[in-house]
Amino acid sequence: MSRKQFGDLVHGAVISTMEVKLDSTKQGNFEGYASVFNNIDSWGDIVLPGAFEDTLGKKDQVPMLFNHFMDNLIGKATDMKENEIGLQFHGRLTPGASMSNDVYQHMKAGALDGVSIGYRVQPGGADMDGKVRKLSRLDLLEISMVIAPANKLARADLGSLKADFDPEEMATLADVELVLRDAGMTRIEAKSMLARVRDIVLRDADKGDPKPDEVKTEADQAVALATFIRDFSKAA
Repeated sequence: MSRKQFGDLVHGAVISTMEVKLDSTKQGNFEGYASVFNNIDSWGDIVLPGAFEDTLGKKDQVPMLFNHFMDNLIGKATDMKENEIGLQFHGRLTPGASMSNDVYQHMKAGALDGVSIGYRVQPGGADMDGKVRKLSRLDLLEISMVIAPANKLARADLGSLKADFDPEEMATLADVELVLRDAGMTRIEAKSMLARVRDIVLRDADKGDPKPDEVKTEADQAVALATFIRDFSKAA
């Protein structure tokens, strides 16, 4: 039995220059372009500026799927807006959902970077120009992360991918500094934060730990600091 895709869409139109950013404090959040204007895809379609105006006036979010299949719901797309490049959006992968986590891990590893839209053409919203179909009015149904985008050049800039927060993977203070830098701190701010929190953590740890400060290893300090950050994040 074939699997159903969203609604009665024929295919998706694909981005060409998507930028992805994962928030280090909110795993699964990212930004990108779901459609790029004036870019011909492998179906011979080109999306024109203003094509999503009706949708943006009616919807503040749409489902996010994997490969356009309805049973592959992985999150939602919000903060959608048109600019001179195309349709920009904020993606939020659903925390705890197995497929959402799979998608996140593939994105983090650089194995998944395609984005596509599912849509219906509104009446009078398409015109043929030779072999090219120009789309001027579309009803956006969903945004998908996809393995094989219609535009072979549609790839995410995964160099901008932020590290997710996992205290268990922190082995040194340098690892903690990287997380703080990914969260937006400068190098000086991150080091200052490390120094201050380390002093607080080690001071509190000394109350029940007879080991002198001078024999505490960097690993001891990293574990104490990671534990502090983990407990703080859970309480926040």
